[in-house]
Amino acid sequence: MTQEGYITRDIGKADDLAYYLAGDSRFSKQTMAIPENVATVYFGEAIRIVEHLHEDRHLISRLYKEFINQVKLRGRNEEKIKVATKQTYKKIGYFPNIELDHTGIWLASVRGACYTVISAF
Repeated sequence: MTQEGYITRDIGKADDLAYYLAGDSRFSKQTMAIPENVATVYFGEAIRIVEHLHEDRHLISRLYKEFINQVKLRGRNEEKIKVATKQTYKKIGYFPNIELDHTGIWLASVRGACYTVISAF
């Protein structure tokens, strides 16, 4: 999102900022423990999403890039984004068996699943 210009705030190096904000306190990195039964469901769903979409990963990446290009051409107006999305679908031709929305929730779910699977291993 930063490369595409949607996130413009740069906080610099996160560790340097953490040291600064800690002041005289001791700096430490946080670890979070998740109960095993919750973690099993959480990781299981993330793996399911990644496995389901893995075959079409290049197509999804191309689709997303084309969508961003269309949005840049048309601006961030919601109606124009819907037009850009439809034109992107037509351009690609084949569309994988996935559900999309126009709110960004789908993209957040896919990214979250990918990050979860990567961090688990």
